Amino acid sequence: MFLRSMRARVRGDRGSALIVVIGIGAAVALMAVTMVSVATFASATSSKGRAQVQAQATAEAALDSTLSQLRSSAARGAETTFPCTFSQSSTTPSGKATTTIAVKYGSASMPALACPMPSSATITTAEMVATTNLSFFTGNGKGTVKRVVKQRMTVADVGATTSLFPYGVFSGENLTTTNGFRVDGGAGVFTNGAFNCSVASSIYGNVTSVGSAYLTNTCVTGAVKTGGTFKCDSSPTIQGDVEAAGLGTSQLSNTCSVLGSVTAGGPITIGNSAKIGANLISSTSSILASGGAVRVAGYGRAGTTIKRDDSGSLPVVFASGTSPNNPSAVPVAPTVVKMPTVYYTDLTPTGSSVLDYKTWLYNNALANGAPSWTDQMKKTTCTADNSSYALNGNLVTPAVPTVIDARGCAVNFWGGNGNLTINLKSDLIIVGDSFTIGNLYVKSSNPSAKISFIVPLPAGAQSCNGVGTGNVSFNNTLKIDPNVQTFIYTNGTATLTNNSTFSGSVYGCKTSFSVDTHITYTDMTPPNMGTPASPYYAFTPGARYNLP
Repeated sequence: MFLRSMRARVRGDRGSALIVVIGIGAAVALMAVTMVSVATFASATSSKGRAQVQAQATAEAALDSTLSQLRSSAARGAETTFPCTFSQSSTTPSGKATTTIAVKYGSASMPALACPMPSSATITTAEMVATTNLSFFTGNGKGTVKRVVKQRMTVADVGATTSLFPYGVFSGENLTTTNGFRVDGGAGVFTNGAFNCSVASSIYGNVTSVGSAYLTNTCVTGAVKTGGTFKCDSSPTIQGDVEAAGLGTSQLSNTCSVLGSVTAGGPITIGNSAKIGANLISSTSSILASGGAVRVAGYGRAGTTIKRDDSGSLPVVFASGTSPNNPSAVPVAPTVVKMPTVYYTDLTPTGSSVLDYKTWLYNNALANGAPSWTDQMKKTTCTADNSSYALNGNLVTPAVPTVIDARGCAVNFWGGNGNLTINLKSDLIIVGDSFTIGNLYVKSSNPSAKISFIVPLPAGAQSCNGVGTGNVSFNNTLKIDPNVQTFIYTNGTATLTNNSTFSGSVYGCKTSFSVDTHITYTDMTPPNMGTPASPYYAFTPGARYNLP
C-alpha cells in the first residue's frame, strides 16, 4: 500500500513539473516577444530621430540655396515675375527628401506679403517657408517625418548706392592685421590672398578672402567667407557665419567662438573649448570633436562621419543632433576681384580745378614768408616740410575742390617742426608717383571735407599688374579731424602704422598695417567716377525658426 501511494505521488509530481516547464517556456516566450518589441520600438525611435535631424538640415539647406538664387536673379523692375515656389529633392542616409519652398514678398505700399506681386513695386521685405518631407524605413515599416522652417528677410534696392569702392580695406594680396587694427562698417575687408588676424584686431564688418583665413589672439570679425580653409584659436570671436570652400581641414580650437554656423568644404576638427552658435557642417568630409560639454548649439552634418576622439557621446557636443553620411553643397568660393582702376583722366574731367604740386608748395611758402633760397620757393623739391628752412609753416588748400598734380614727384610730407598741418578748405585730391608721410595733421572747418592720396595707373594699364606701383606710406603720427574723410589708393603697397585713425578707405595691391590703425568706412569713390548699379535686390536674412 505504501508503494502504491509513492507511485501515485510520483505520477502527480510529473504532472506538476510539466506544468512548471510549460509556464517557464511561456514566460520566456513572452519575454522574447517583449524584447523584440522593445528593440523594434527603439530602432524605430532611433531611425525617426535621425530622420528628423536630416529633414531639418535639408530644409535649412533649401532656404540657403533659395536665398542664393534670389540674390542673383531678383532684378529691379521685374517684381511681378519673381518666383513664388521652388522644389528640391535629395537623398539622405535615412531616405528620400522632398522640399517645397514658398516665397512671398512685401513693399511699403503693400505690407501684407504676397506672391506674385500685383504690380512692380519696390520690394522691402520677404519670407521663405521650406517644407521638407522625408521618408525612412524602420523595423515597423515605412515612416515619414516633416519639418517646416520659416526665414524672414529684409530687402533693399541697393542699385543706386552700390559703391565702386565698397570695402574699408581692399588688398590685392595677403592681408594681415595686428596690434589694434580696426575697421568699422562698409562691406568690411577683402583680400585676393590669405587673411590673418591677430593681437586684438577688430573688423566690424565681413571678411572675404580668396585664400585661407586664420584668426587668433582675441581677433573679432563679422561673417567670414574664404576660398580656402578656416582656422581659429586663442579666443577670437566671429559675429556671424563662416563659409570655407577649401577641401583641406578647418580647425576650431582654444576658445574659438562663432556666433553663427560654420560650413566647410573639407573635414572639420573642433576642440573642447570652441563654441558654435548654430550648425557645424562639413559638406564632403568628416567632423571630429574633442570631448567636453555641449558647444554646437545647432546640429552637426557631414558628408561622411561625425565622431569624438574619445569615443564619447555625440549629443554632449551637438545640442540638436547629428546627420552623418549626408553630403551637401560646398560653399561657393570667393572669386578674385580686380581692384578698380583709377587713371589721372578719371580725376580731371573737363572743368576740373587742377593745380601743380610744386606751385602749391611755392604759394604756401610765399604766404608763410619762407626765405627765397628754400627749395619750396624755387620749386625744385617734392618735399613739404614746415621747418623754417623749407615751407616755414603749414599748408592751406584752395577754397574750391582741387586736384593737386604731383605726377613725376615722390611726394614727401614731413613735420620737421611738430606736425605738418594741412588746413583743408575744400575737397582735395593729391596725385603723385608715391607718398611718404610722417607727422601729419589734416584739419578742416568744413563739416564733410575729403582728402585723397592717389597713385594713379598709367593710361590703359590694368590694376595690380606691375605698373603704377608707387607706395603710399604713413609713418609716425597721422592725425585727421573726424569730419575729414580720407582715401588711399595705390597699385603698390599701402602702409599705415603708429596711430592712424580716419574715416574713409584704403585700396592697395599690397597692404601693411600695425599699431592702432582705425578706419571707419566711408564711400570715397572719386566724384567724377560713376558707381556701377547692381541690377539685383539685396536680400538680408533675419530670424529663422521652425513652424509646427
